[in-house]
Amino acid sequence: MKLSWRFCVSTAISAVLTLVSGARADDNVATGISKQLIGKWQSGRHVDQFLPNHTWFMDPEPGDSPRGIWRLDGRKLMQTYSDGYTAVYTIVFISQTQLVLADVHDFKFTLRRVP
Repeated sequence: MKLSWRFCVSTAISAVLTLVSGARADDNVATGISKQLIGKWQSGRHVDQFLPNHTWFMDPEPGDSPRGIWRLDGRKLMQTYSDGYTAVYTIVFISQTQLVLADVHDFKFTLRRVP
């Protein structure tokens, strides 16, 4: 069976558009989560603060406490520490008051927004 060049081009364009729209959907998810993530979050022991410039620090003062940069890839939160180590979490749930993260072992923990 011989395929027409129009069919082949149409199929290729459709595949590219599907890939691009999927990437945009992930970008839109990350953008929405990014806006919700900014602020202070209390876990069992620490307060993590995520700033709009994609830096973060742990506990109330940024002095000698752990700090670094953060980024999102879809629902994956990556926190890179100043020593280069990167912790990766899946954002299971986020609202104005609650953030549920899962680590690489699928251990889930909940943080609460603090003023």
